[in-house]
Amino acid sequence: MRHHLPTAAVAAAVTVAVGLLTDAGWPGFVIGAGLALALWIMLFLGPFEATQRGAAPWATYAGAAVLAVALGYAFFRLGNGNGAWWAPAFIMAGVIMARTSPGAGETDRSGATDDRG
Repeated sequence: MRHHLPTAAVAAAVTVAVGLLTDAGWPGFVIGAGLALALWIMLFLGPFEATQRGAAPWATYAGAAVLAVALGYAFFRLGNGNGAWWAPAFIMAGVIMARTSPGAGETDRSGATDDRG
């Protein structure tokens, strides 16, 4: 329970940040809430080679949120205010942070560590 409050605070901050930065009224806040949830799910599931699934530390989530909002705002501005540009930034941040977070596996998926020969 102690980790739920910081996670919820990060999600609320992302929701408010995206809503205010898009300046589109309530749809911007809905987009922000959806993207905050999607980012948390990406971190919760982790990368393909993860040794542990089902863990999304709030500090990793906060770092990913900062990266996602910064990239998202840059994409949003470069895209002439098109709100669709927030999603690629959140996907990029989710992929980067999920891969670098604690618990991300360091196994080789090429088969080099496979005992089958």
